[in-house]
Amino acid sequence: MEPEQVEGMAMMYESPEDIELYPALLAERALPGAALGPTLACLMASQLLRWRRADRFWYENTVHPGAFTEEQLLEIRKATLSRIICDHGEEVHEIQPNAFLLAGHG
Repeated sequence: MEPEQVEGMAMMYESPEDIELYPALLAERALPGAALGPTLACLMASQLLRWRRADRFWYENTVHPGAFTEEQLLEIRKATLSRIICDHGEEVHEIQPNAFLLAGHG
């Protein structure tokens, strides 16, 4: 937390144990290269993993009839967004390997 945030929290709460989770998460210093602090990043990752495991339509869940085989999953995992854009985009002549990053950043 930044010193100003600590001062603000000290004025609003009698004790650090009284601070509510949401304001504390928002006040937490972001991880390098991220918009979230470590606690919120951990909570979100944990929740997203649980949602994925519980989603019967998630393509990697193999416990339902008609699920992809391991061989099919290996082929699916070879696909990249950059490859899909190159294959199906109009007038796309080149693209960086990771379409999720800004050009020149990876």
